[in-house]
Amino acid sequence: EYVRGIGLTGTKVACGEGGCGACTVVEVGEDGVPRAINSCLRLLCACDGLTITTTEGLGSQTHGFSQVQEAIAESGGSQCGFCTPGWVGAMSALLARSRGKILTSAAIERSLDGNLCRCTGYRPILQAFKTAFADIEDLNVTPCHDVRTGQACRRACDPPKHNNTVANLPGVVTITAGIAQESTHPTVSSISPVFSQKSPIF
Repeated sequence: EYVRGIGLTGTKVACGEGGCGACTVVEVGEDGVPRAINSCLRLLCACDGLTITTTEGLGSQTHGFSQVQEAIAESGGSQCGFCTPGWVGAMSALLARSRGKILTSAAIERSLDGNLCRCTGYRPILQAFKTAFADIEDLNVTPCHDVRTGQACRRACDPPKHNNTVANLPGVVTITAGIAQESTHPTVSSISPVFSQKSPIF
């Protein structure tokens, strides 16, 4: 509620019980390890000294979309878009934590097991992230399949592979002694032109 209250509304309110992942943000503590957390379960007083990055801090129309946001948009992994910020946060935390190490399809799936989507059926989301960030040899062992025939697809729909980096942009909130210091973030009017170009990233 606090994050949304200061205008970072990319973080969604859904189940309120930590079961859907729509409220996922990236937390970095004293150990410097990025972690995806459910913001609906984290009390504000427990965030003292943490850096919390919302989807606005990962990328925007103004500052450029992150590679994770681009991957999910290019592969049609966002339909209504409500859950997209949570998926982006979880995948961004994994990429930042991996620090350039090669990711496997299984590692990507495990890191996203706390996120739900009611629209896409998961396949486009997982395929977007696996195509963009998983080891290509691993993908050849476990290719996606045509749901009608069961045959391995020829991967003609795959977008170009991206590098494993996360942007450092506005939308980051650092909480120290209960006082939040925030950077600027995009407004609805500044991102509205994106909706006419490709799937929305909220």
